[in-house]
Amino acid sequence: MHSAPEQYDVIQAVIHPVQRRNLAEISKMLQAVSSGRLFTAQDMFLAPLNDYVAHATKQFNQWFMQLTDVESPEEYFNQHSLADQVRTEKPRVYISPTELFHLHYALQVNLRVLEPEGTGKLHGLLQELGDSPYMPNMEYPESTICLSLTNPSNDLPSDPAARIQQLQVDAKRLVIYVIKVQSGTHLQEIFEAPVTPDHEAAWTSFKKVEFSGPMGAKRQMLKLSQSETPLDLQNIKFFQLKSIAQKLVIHLERLDVIPQSRHHQEMINMIAQDITGKNRRRVQRDREISRIRLTLHHLEKKHQYLLVQGNQYEDYLMSCMTAMATKRGQKQRMVLPFSRQYFHLRGLQKQGMVPKFGSYKYTAKELYDRGVLVELSGIDRKHYDRISMVFSMDQAGIITIEGTYSGWSLSSLQVDVRYEELLQTQFEGIQYIQVLDDMAKANVNLLIYLINKKFYA
Repeated sequence: MHSAPEQYDVIQAVIHPVQRRNLAEISKMLQAVSSGRLFTAQDMFLAPLNDYVAHATKQFNQWFMQLTDVESPEEYFNQHSLADQVRTEKPRVYISPTELFHLHYALQVNLRVLEPEGTGKLHGLLQELGDSPYMPNMEYPESTICLSLTNPSNDLPSDPAARIQQLQVDAKRLVIYVIKVQSGTHLQEIFEAPVTPDHEAAWTSFKKVEFSGPMGAKRQMLKLSQSETPLDLQNIKFFQLKSIAQKLVIHLERLDVIPQSRHHQEMINMIAQDITGKNRRRVQRDREISRIRLTLHHLEKKHQYLLVQGNQYEDYLMSCMTAMATKRGQKQRMVLPFSRQYFHLRGLQKQGMVPKFGSYKYTAKELYDRGVLVELSGIDRKHYDRISMVFSMDQAGIITIEGTYSGWSLSSLQVDVRYEELLQTQFEGIQYIQVLDDMAKANVNLLIYLINKKFYA
């Protein structure tokens, strides 16, 4: 780009040979600075600049490290390890078969680079999928498929490590409850000290405050194992609380979750670290709240923008359909006298019910012969000539289809069809639709052709 700027529309003028050579030398200098390679003696004009190249390379490396020093994807997208568990709607990916097969092919080809150790989740996943069907010269359907992302470990039992971590949290909470009611030199002394009626009274008063309200109702339940029912702390005495807390601490020390120490001092140290780290967690929570509020603000702006865009699109579409239908209505099409269409329009004129953009009457047999009508539910084809079907449009974009037959439970059936919905159905590749309360099956393409010919052409 530096030596041929005219190819990238940087300038419109013609580059002279001398200017191009100067640009080539500048490109050499920039390449040397970015790669950190000094000039050799062969570059007799640029070699004296090696000291500058070494100095500029350090500056470039610092700038590049600052440029790439960004927050992690989890922080940027505000994701965490429990995001999939709390999300009410699972993510969906819309992808074409070509993209899906090529992604499978690319993972297969580069598997050694992605997992050089030869084992991992990708190896197991690709082994289950087998070889990719992707072929460079093969044509695939242009349709789009929807994939719902699910967590394969949703149905697996809970992680033992997570259960032990929960026990550690519960043990800390129970120890804090004990310390708030009874004091001592160290935790072991508090566990072994006798319980007096004053301690029981203090524990009863503490429970009234701690376990009140909706959050307190959750705190008062303690689940010690997956198989047992939760223990209600509201119903236990203080001496029982001390016994449960002591057993939990000893159990966690035996599992090496808590380092064994004299008088269970390590448990007190961990609680102190949690208390002193509250400010850091509070700052992190405030940062997350600010990020969520900013995201909500952006979503609201985008929501308003999309609403405006949608309204403008609908207004433009409606104006186009109105203009097309009005232009078609201004053309007076000749109607043969004493024909079915002649008497149909004459009857509408007498009733003062002539639609703004026209009305056309056919028999079901005529529509069947043209391919517009595929079948009528429960009616033999030899009776199709006894069924009248009327297509009319009084409002732009809304086609009214009315069918009349003496054999139906209702003498006539009527339905309004929006033109854009028909076009959407055609775009989705649907060949047939049901109209008139599912009594008639019509060909989508030929129905649109008929509507265009009568109301828009």
